[in-house]
Parts: sequence; structure tokens; C-alpha cells
Amino acid sequence: MAKILFIHPPSRRRVYLNTNVKVGSPDYPDLTLATLAGHLKGKHILKALDMELFLNYQDTLIQTLNIFKPDVVVSSSKSADFKVMIEIIKIVKSINKDIQTVVGGVHITTNPDVAKQIEEVDVAAVGEGDYILPLILNGGSLKDIQGIIYRQNGAIVENGKRKEFLNINKLPFPNWEMFDISIYKNSR
Repeated sequence: MAKILFIHPPSRRRVYLNTNVKVGSPDYPDLTLATLAGHLKGKHILKALDMELFLNYQDTLIQTLNIFKPDVVVSSSKSADFKVMIEIIKIVKSINKDIQTVVGGVHITTNPDVAKQIEEVDVAAVGEGDYILPLILNGGSLKDIQGIIYRQNGAIVENGKRKEFLNINKLPFPNWEMFDISIYKNSR
């Protein structure tokens, strides 16, 4: 049973909260990470860290890493928060190089070559992480998992695209228990 830290990188503050559209940007837990964690509930020790909620997210990250001591850190990003996600992954590796880092999201799926350029990324999920993440974390051999890019002995390995497409009817319920819902506030 692994300790897995799901990290939602901050982007709203930079993109929306200092503008006139801030009322259209409420605080809410990340559905992507909650759904990914739904696949792993009961199989691993899970924790979510929503960086949107902290002004100084770097200190919060370091504190969480030192207290929770995860085996794996998982993060997903859109293009708007890709750079900050990589900054977060670099902090993770600076604290403990043995923490496995797994990243995914729209940015990596549409431009998988960026994952190859960042040595702190151990595994990149290209495509639907809902199928890929459980295979990575539930003991599957990386060489047998389609849809990932990973590092093995310093070399970059690409396993090709997954042929399986997301069937929304097979998704588990999101794991909202990872989030302290009481700290989320709507702007209205």
C-alpha cells in the first residue's frame, strides 16, 4: 500500500483572481484528481494538496512532503499551469529523489515531448489517466502499460498510445474524502 499525494497546481490566482472575472472563478476541489483517486481508494493511502488554497504554496508543499512522506506524487495540468506543475515536481525531487513522480493532463497529452525534457518526471501519462494511473500504481510493470513515457536507467521509454478509450460509465465515483470540503468557498 503506497502513500500517494495528489497535487493540484495553482493557476487561477495568476489567470483570474486579479481580474474583473474573479467572481466567475470559485474555489472547488479538482474533479480530475478526485476521479483519478477514485480508482485507488481503499488500495493506497491517499492525500490531496490543492495549491490553489495557499498563497505560499512552496512552503506548504515542503511541509506536506515532510509530514506525509509520500511514495508517489501525482499531478495533472492544463497548459496554463504546466510550468508551475513542473516547478512543483522539481521541489518534490529536491526534497526526496526517491519519490516517484507521475504527471499527466491535457498539456502532456497534446504535447508529450515536453515530458521527455524534464528529468524530474518519472512517468508521464499520455491520454486518459483514468486507465493508466491504476496500472502504474497497482503493481503493473511499466513496460507493459500503453500510453506512458517513462525513464528507465536514464533512458526515455515510450510505450505508444493506448487503444482503449474512456467509457464514462466505468469511472468510479470521485474520492472527495481526500479534500477538506469546508475550506472551499464560492465567490457568490
